[in-house]
Amino acid sequence: MLLIALNTVLLLHSLAGLPDSTAILAAARAAQAAFERLRLDYLPRSAGGSGGRCDEVVGRFCYWHDDDDDWVPPPEHPRIRQARERLLDQLDSLARMAPSDDWIAGQRVRYLVEADRGAEALNAALQCRGTLWWCYSLRAFAQHAARQFAAADSSYTEALLSMPTHERCRWTDLSEVLAQRPRDYGRASCEQRERLNTTIWWLADPLYLTPGNERRTEHYSRRVLNALQPDSRSPYAMTWGNDLERLLLRYGWPVGWERDDPWRTADRATVHVIARHAPRAREFLPPRRFVEDPATLQPGAWNIDPDRPRSGYAAPYARDFVALDPQVTVFWRGDSAIVMAAFERPILARGEGGRGATKRGQERGVAEQPIGAALVITAGPDATPVMARDSAQGPYRLAATVPARGALVSVEALPHGDSGVAGRERFWLSLRRPDGVAMSQPLLFAAHDPDSVPAVLELLFDSMLTHAAVAPGTPVGLYWETYLGDTSPGTARVTLTATRAGASWLRRAAERLSPTGRRQPVVRLSWSVAVPGVGIYPQSVAVTLPQGARGRFALEITMDIAGRTLRSERVVEVRQ
Repeated sequence: MLLIALNTVLLLHSLAGLPDSTAILAAARAAQAAFERLRLDYLPRSAGGSGGRCDEVVGRFCYWHDDDDDWVPPPEHPRIRQARERLLDQLDSLARMAPSDDWIAGQRVRYLVEADRGAEALNAALQCRGTLWWCYSLRAFAQHAARQFAAADSSYTEALLSMPTHERCRWTDLSEVLAQRPRDYGRASCEQRERLNTTIWWLADPLYLTPGNERRTEHYSRRVLNALQPDSRSPYAMTWGNDLERLLLRYGWPVGWERDDPWRTADRATVHVIARHAPRAREFLPPRRFVEDPATLQPGAWNIDPDRPRSGYAAPYARDFVALDPQVTVFWRGDSAIVMAAFERPILARGEGGRGATKRGQERGVAEQPIGAALVITAGPDATPVMARDSAQGPYRLAATVPARGALVSVEALPHGDSGVAGRERFWLSLRRPDGVAMSQPLLFAAHDPDSVPAVLELLFDSMLTHAAVAPGTPVGLYWETYLGDTSPGTARVTLTATRAGASWLRRAAERLSPTGRRQPVVRLSWSVAVPGVGIYPQSVAVTLPQGARGRFALEITMDIAGRTLRSERVVEVRQ
C-alpha cells in the first residue's frame, strides 16, 4: 500500500508549479481514486446475481428486489480497512493544508462515517471552513450517521436556508422518490412544492416517538453522498451518472458490494459489480392520496412493505418493521376526546417464510428485549403532537386526552436495541363528537367476572384487550357510552347481537336466500334501561360466544332512545 502514499507525494511534486490549493485537491483526488481501485480488487466474489431477472432497468443498471431479507454483508477485507485508514490519514493532512476545500472536507467526513468513527466524523464536519451550506450539510450528515436525528434535522434546515435558491430547489425536489406525485407537483414552483413537502415529511417520519425525522435526514444525507460522487471514484467501477443518482436517492447508499469474476475481451478485463442495499427497507414515503387528504388514511390502508417499492429506508434502530393491530377507542368529555389504545409487543411471526421471516432463536432474543411504546396524536405538520408513552415490556395500554378535532393517530413500539422489531399502525381519526344523541364505539375488555362487569371507564383501563381476539368460550366485555344531549329522562331498549363477519361465499349465498335476507346472529341479548335526561350514560355487558364458534364476529349494539336508533359495533375474532 506504499503506492498510494508514494503517488500522492509524487503528484504534489509534479504540481509544484500550480497554485497550492489546486495541487492539494489533485493529491486528495488521486488518493481517493487509489483507495477505491484497491477496494474493487478486494470485494467479495458474488454468489449469484438476479438470475437474469430485472424488476426495473435504471439507465445502465438492472435492479431487482431481492426476497432474501436475512442477508447480511460479509466482513470487510482487512486490506480495505487498512487502506481506508491510510486514506483518512492523508485526507487529515490535506485538510489542514486546505481547510476551506469543500471536496476534501466532504470526503474526510464521508470516509470517517464509513469507518464507523462517528465522533471523529462530527468533529471533522465542525472543522469545515468551506461553503457555509456545505459545512452545515456535512455536520448534518455526521449527526444522521450517529443517529442524532433531531440535531441532523436542524442542521439540514440550516443548510437549506443557506443554499442558493437553485440548489435548494434541486435538493427539495422529491419527484424521483415518490411512487405517485401529488397532483401538479411537477409543475409547481419550489415554494408551492415545499408546502406539499411539509406534509410528505410529516407523514413519512417512521416513528414519532424517536426525536427528529430520520427519513427526512436520510434523504438529505443521500443528497450529500450524491454531491461527492461526480469528481470521485466509486465502488461501482464506472463513472457517476444520472442513473446512479436516481438509485442512490431512491434506495440509499449500498451496504455492500460484490464482484463478479471478470471476463476478458481482446484488450481489457471488465468487472461487473453488484451493489446490495439494506435488507428489510420499507417505503415510508406516503402514497399520493394521503398527502392530498390525510383524512382518507384508514386503519390498515398504508402498506409500507410493497413488493416493488419506489424507495426504501431501513431504520438502523430495528431489525424489521411490522404492522401493529391495536384496539383504539374514543370517548368524549366536553370539547375533548379521550383516545385509548391497547396492543401487544411486535414480533415476527414464528415460522413464516420470505419477507418478515425470522429464526426461532432470533425471535426469543427479541422477546427478551425491553421495548418502548407510544400513542401519538398529531393534528398536522405544524401542530405539536400529544404523546403518551410506556417503557415497560408490554402488553401496552395507553391513553391521551386531546381536543375533539380530526387528527392522525400513530400507535408505535420500538425495541431498545438494534436487533428487535419495531411496529406501528397509523390512521386518521375524526375525533369530533357527533351532534345530538350519539353512541361511542364499544371498548373490548377482559371480563374476568361476567356476572359483575364495571361500567366505569377508569376501572377498565388495565383490562382492555390488546387485540380484538379471544379464545373459544372466553367471555368478552363491552363498555360504551351514550351521549344524551338534552333528551328527557326515560326508558331505552338495548340490543346486542353477535353475527359472523367475513363469512364464506357459500354462507353469504344461503343468507341471501333466507326469508329475511340477513345473517342470523349466533348471540342476541336485549334489555331495557332507565336513562337520565342529560350527560353521559355508560354501560357494560359481558358476552360469551358459543363454544364451537370460530372466526370473526361483528358485535353490534343498538339502542332505541328518544325516537332514534343508535348503532355501534366492534369486530372480534375467536381463535385458539
